Amino acid sequence: MAYDPRSKFRTGAFFCSLSDAEIRTLKATCRIPLWKNQWNLWKCIRTDKDAPTQEDIRDEVNGFLARVFTDVDDRLRPYDHIEVAFGNEMPWEIGPTVIPIMNRQACGKNLSMSAETRSPIVVWIRFIYRGNFENIPWPYKEFLFEWEFPPTGDRPGTLLTKPLFSVMNCPTDADWLAEEIYTAPVDKPAPAQRELSEVAKETVAKATEGFDPTKTITGMLVWMGVGIVGAVLVARSLK
Repeated sequence: MAYDPRSKFRTGAFFCSLSDAEIRTLKATCRIPLWKNQWNLWKCIRTDKDAPTQEDIRDEVNGFLARVFTDVDDRLRPYDHIEVAFGNEMPWEIGPTVIPIMNRQACGKNLSMSAETRSPIVVWIRFIYRGNFENIPWPYKEFLFEWEFPPTGDRPGTLLTKPLFSVMNCPTDADWLAEEIYTAPVDKPAPAQRELSEVAKETVAKATEGFDPTKTITGMLVWMGVGIVGAVLVARSLK
């Protein structure tokens, strides 16, 4: 897909090579299993056209998972204990029971990286799934880039802002894409799910560490705001 020289924004799936009907069919027929309350392990690839650092990619993983699950699970982020690693080789000791069960080639040629990708970055993601679904469409997502100078040939582009996940998603022009899906380990118990009240307490503790709210009016207002947020999170956890 070429960039429109009249715009700094990528046009995305407005010019996808697949029709809406073809995308719906792909999502209905090309699906991966989910292992409830167990480790889920995905080998993914991410575009390199914006020359991201590993830290950039780590910051994106939660957003990638959130986008993947948005349309299929009514729970707020139905996963926890996210771990991320890089490189072509398996980064964790996984045991003999964890094996690749699906590869994106099984879905045909309708799952591919964006044309500007030179050498896809391999990203391993594993997490505990806490939702109620048994399968979801093959994970892929597209970015919306704002460029000062788009990438051309071997030259990386110059970004004006960090890439944002786009609501327009074309499976033949993906920037994030699952490459392989693995079975769940039978000999590695999943950690217990963290209660929302625990998360709330940790959030308040981090926000108020070394903080004296009595010194300034602003400090007191910040303290009140943190207290309200903590109270809301605890109340939600008790429902």
